[in-house]
Amino acid sequence: MQLSIDAKPCSTADFQQLCDILKIVQDYNPPANISIDDGFGNAVISTSADFLSFPSILIAGSRQVGKTTLLHQLLRSALAVHPYCKIIILQPSGLNEFEEFEPNAGIIYDANECLDFLDGLSITDSTEKIFVAIDNYHFAMLSDHERFISALRRIIDFRVNAHIFMTTNLTGTTAVGDDILQVFPTRIVFRLQDIIDSRRIVGTDEATTLEFQSEFLLYNAGEVIRYKNPQQ
Repeated sequence: MQLSIDAKPCSTADFQQLCDILKIVQDYNPPANISIDDGFGNAVISTSADFLSFPSILIAGSRQVGKTTLLHQLLRSALAVHPYCKIIILQPSGLNEFEEFEPNAGIIYDANECLDFLDGLSITDSTEKIFVAIDNYHFAMLSDHERFISALRRIIDFRVNAHIFMTTNLTGTTAVGDDILQVFPTRIVFRLQDIIDSRRIVGTDEATTLEFQSEFLLYNAGEVIRYKNPQQ
């Protein structure tokens, strides 16, 4: 199902009502592919299914801006579009924020087991559709960062049906290295506090101007698109 709407400037109440209606439409299975323009040049996303084609996506932003919520949306879309896919969630931080997926997904908490899983995935030639979610990554999370990067590169290069989504916090004191940016050329960026981070990740200062939780940028192939997310 394809639905494209040009929402010319209208009242806030009318626009919110339109978003509420589209939330109902997106529950259609298979999910609706909805594209909205708010009339001010901002794309509005109400389904994350379009993002499932990317082999890897880095989801970055400050704390509590909606990164894990978006990761949940991506995984729900994955299950709706590919009901027989495999989902593996890596959470070496020890937190469990993905209970809703436990009947359909494997969740790995141990850091060494996470690395072993990625190594194993990178050397298998299965055509099985698989989505790997890595939540709240930071440099010190895993004992061997180079091994982690190497495994991700092999998976992306050789596993055509494997998709990797990874969230990371950027607080001004933590940084995303160039090796991470090379592995994740497609990036979703929520509000950032640091202009330098914004320029490194999306090439502009725009990530520092985003509304808290309700907006993010999609950076892909040098192009930056600003999205509003009515699900927030």
